[in-house]
Amino acid sequence: MIFKNSKEEKGITLLALAIIIIILLILAGVTITGLTGENGIIKSSKEAKKETEIANEKEILERATVQAMAEDVRGVVKQENLQNKLDGETDKEKTEVSDLGDEFEVLFKESNRYYLVDKAGNIGDAIQIIEDKSPGDITKDENGNNLDGSEDSPYEIWSIEDLVVFSNMVGGYGKMIRDNKVVNVAGANNFAGKYVNLKRSLNFKSKLSYEDSQRTDFGDLNGNNDDGNLLINEMTTGSGFISIGYWEIGASFKGTFNGENNSIINLYKKPLFKSIQEAKIENIKVYGIEGIENSGGVIERIEGSNKVIINNVHNFVDIYVSTGGDRAGGIANYINLSGDVEIINCSNHGNINGYSGFGAGGIIGYITAGGKLHIVNSYNVGNINTGAGVSYFGAGGLVGLIHSSTSNIEINNCYNMGNISGKAVYKGNLIGNTGAEKTTIFNCYTVNNENLETVGAGTYTGTAKIMTLEEIKSQEFINVLNGNIMDVENWNRWYLNENGEPSCEINSETT
Repeated sequence: MIFKNSKEEKGITLLALAIIIIILLILAGVTITGLTGENGIIKSSKEAKKETEIANEKEILERATVQAMAEDVRGVVKQENLQNKLDGETDKEKTEVSDLGDEFEVLFKESNRYYLVDKAGNIGDAIQIIEDKSPGDITKDENGNNLDGSEDSPYEIWSIEDLVVFSNMVGGYGKMIRDNKVVNVAGANNFAGKYVNLKRSLNFKSKLSYEDSQRTDFGDLNGNNDDGNLLINEMTTGSGFISIGYWEIGASFKGTFNGENNSIINLYKKPLFKSIQEAKIENIKVYGIEGIENSGGVIERIEGSNKVIINNVHNFVDIYVSTGGDRAGGIANYINLSGDVEIINCSNHGNINGYSGFGAGGIIGYITAGGKLHIVNSYNVGNINTGAGVSYFGAGGLVGLIHSSTSNIEINNCYNMGNISGKAVYKGNLIGNTGAEKTTIFNCYTVNNENLETVGAGTYTGTAKIMTLEEIKSQEFINVLNGNIMDVENWNRWYLNENGEPSCEINSETT
């Protein structure tokens, strides 16, 4: 018979127990991660539940919209009809329909989500309402936690109040909120090296985009101090929202603004940005109420010293140039090109109508001063009409006029589908008039506008292939555009959007 040492046996037993415990902890860690991690079961279940709820809400809304249209002799949606049909589809008072003018806003109260429905019955994506606990203070997130504006902790815009304060801070005037108190802005802040993120789509005409649309403590913002100063009125009447940046006093935005693929909706008369410099603007769509006057759809002026990047920016605002106006462009109306500017993955869908001035272009109106401009992987589908008897020096599908002091212009993998008409001095399918030392065009395409040349006037290298609308609106053309992509990391891939247009916009279909 062999006897074991009791101490040795006890040591082995404790060692085995320790190993078992470690193994169990490891397995528990894996299980917890599988349940609660980024791709865990709990999170996936919540996402699946949310998607099911949205699908059900959209199905209810679609049925109610069809029924409401059937009750109107012209087949359009009316607020009362839509609300009645929704009350029939759900328990009464579970939804609320608000009339925003050109469209309706339908709120599902239990989920705190809403949808935009136009009068033709088109239904937009679900928009989640999230309470902003510190409205008007972009240095705090929606829960009131502090942010420092770094890349890892960007300032956040959750409400119209936040957007107003952001504009005031850049311009150096007006009011701001700190510790839930209204205080005066103390000097301009260009946000150089800082990051600002738009956390959800905002609609200037929707009370759901404000924490308090009836507040008056921001004072007069629209140039009419006798209208009561309700914030929603300030943003949608008079001169409307004050654009971000003010180049006349050297108060240009110099940081990074990331729209996170959200939209600014019902922008009134002015572009989102008035002036940017050494900045990056990305991942934003802009829609307007009555069009924008004498400007760009998204940016009025780009001061191009050092590096400026405009990436995945899309304009849906119409632009009007009144008598005495100078320039108009879908993305920006003026670039002072003393550095490098890159416009990539951008588009213009708004129409440009002008009466006098220097340049009108689907992407850029007028470019001047030395430097380099790249317009890459971008397109225009808006129509450009310079009117009769006007003094435009250039009108083009992408760029209107490039001044002779400009150094280097490069346009690559772009197309124009917009009509170019009116009595401009020079008109071109892509560029109206270029005086740049070097203008290069390659892998570009256009419909035929009155037998126009690629460039109306000036010296350039390359040309654009003339195509029919049917050819442009084809999968074969999508394959051509994607075959030209040189930088997979930064160039968005193309697809046919719901209008049958080749698009490079990042959205739910492409991400």
